[in-house]
Amino acid sequence: MPPRSTPLLAVLAVLVALLAGCTDGPAPERGSGDDPATADRAAGRPALTTTVRPGEVVGRLPVRARRAALRGVREAVDGWVDAAYVAGPWPRRDFSRAFPRFTRGARQQAYRDARLLSNVGIGPRVEAVQATQRRVVVDLLARDRRVQAATARVRLAFRTRGEVERTVRVRGRLFLTLSPGGWRVFGYDLVKEGRP
Repeated sequence: MPPRSTPLLAVLAVLVALLAGCTDGPAPERGSGDDPATADRAAGRPALTTTVRPGEVVGRLPVRARRAALRGVREAVDGWVDAAYVAGPWPRRDFSRAFPRFTRGARQQAYRDARLLSNVGIGPRVEAVQATQRRVVVDLLARDRRVQAATARVRLAFRTRGEVERTVRVRGRLFLTLSPGGWRVFGYDLVKEGRP
């Protein structure tokens, strides 16, 4: 095994250990008015879709299972990105549904970190948000040819318009587990940077 895989194995082993303590709550439904693609089309802009690439896979996992995992992780990441950063209507004060695919514990922590994980700090002063970069690289952990956990390495950039005009970049990792209801975020390690 290449030496560079050792840190990833250690991180994934810790993640699997943490999975035992994760619980899921039902994911809130998004309203049709919250669709950023609709807002982009109405403004004459093509919607920016998330680019997802496979990263490292630890363990044996069939190609079909890999593809399904990438799709599921993308849906979970997109649900958060849209609800927390991109989807309107703007200006916006309510971010109570910003973490739809988070486990109960991760959601509680995310509300405490809401200024990092959403636009809650600037929402009332923003008229529009346009994503300029949505990239995710997904690392998978498999056991017995079944996916057990995923790490989504996220790179997001968007531009705000209104009283607050800036380019914001969010990068880092989301740690996900597969539950009967789909992929859920149970942890994160993110950095947010913004400049006028």
